[in-house]
Parts: sequence; structure tokens; C-alpha cells
Amino acid sequence: MAKKAKKKLSDLQRKSVWTFFTLLFPSLILGLIVAGLGSPGIIGILLFFYQAILLKNFVENHYKAEF
Repeated sequence: MAKKAKKKLSDLQRKSVWTFFTLLFPSLILGLIVAGLGSPGIIGILLFFYQAILLKNFVENHYKAEF
């Protein structure tokens, strides 16, 4: 099995990943709490994914970096 060389992240990529994580983590926690409540959980999960996509687009545009 061949080893893959690890690609170093630039400072810009590191900042964009940190921003994405910092802004999305609380939403993930809230989405999990809402999902545990039962029937409204599917709406919470869908809203989480919608917010994740919007946040990813924002971070890419703001930092001009790609994940």
C-alpha cells in the first residue's frame, strides 16, 4: 500500500477552515439537540445542512480559498 504525501495547508486555508469550524460547531450542537426531540428533528437537520452550504460559500468567497 502506497503512502500519500501530506499536503501542507497555507495560512489562508487554515484560517478558512478555523472560521468554518468556529461558526458551524454551535449549529451542529443545536441540530443534534433538535434531532433528539423527535419529529421536528428532520427540519433541524435540513436547516443545519442548508446553513453549512451557505457558510461554506461565504468562507470560500471571503478568503478566496477552497476546502
